[in-house]
Amino acid sequence: MKRIKQALLPLVLLLCLCACAPKAAELPKLPDETGIAPYDLSEEESYLLQALGLENSAKVFAFRAPEETVSIQLKVYQLDEELDWVQTDAGDISNGPGSASGPLNGTFALRLSPDCSMNLYFNCLGRIAYQTDPSSSAQRFTSSARVFLTDFQEIKLGEEIPVALLAYDFGSSIEALTVGDYFAPASLGGIDLVQAVTLTFSDTALT
Repeated sequence: MKRIKQALLPLVLLLCLCACAPKAAELPKLPDETGIAPYDLSEEESYLLQALGLENSAKVFAFRAPEETVSIQLKVYQLDEELDWVQTDAGDISNGPGSASGPLNGTFALRLSPDCSMNLYFNCLGRIAYQTDPSSSAQRFTSSARVFLTDFQEIKLGEEIPVALLAYDFGSSIEALTVGDYFAPASLGGIDLVQAVTLTFSDTALT
């Protein structure tokens, strides 16, 4: 995965909006409890998504990490012909034990492109951006299904949390999916391209 600068103005504007409420002193709206959930967009923020044409291709999540968290690992997978997940990209954000930088709380955003690539953003200890590679078959796919984490999810250290499951096919339709299908990849057989995005919160520093 390529770490990139904030080159995509629309999503940068979106992240700035989600990271900062109308008053500059306000903080991102985080879950009340330890966990991750879809970001609670205000009417103004929802309007900005629509104005930038991102309402169907961009998703933002807010997380409040356990106090013991020192790293968050982002992984992107693709389902292979044997119906096993193969990691294709990864990124991370770390905060060493005893760091004065504060807890790992913030937002995570992803933007999907027509070529099946993704732009992935952390707004936590600063803004960090990653970009995945496009699919050579993107122009030939005739149907797609994109599902995301829709409810509050408790964060358990060391356990992967799927936040997005993306399916693309050469056929005319794809059966309904949920992010929980990440844990049952055999149920995704027959789909030409399936991608998953997960986050793992850990009390171990990444090396």
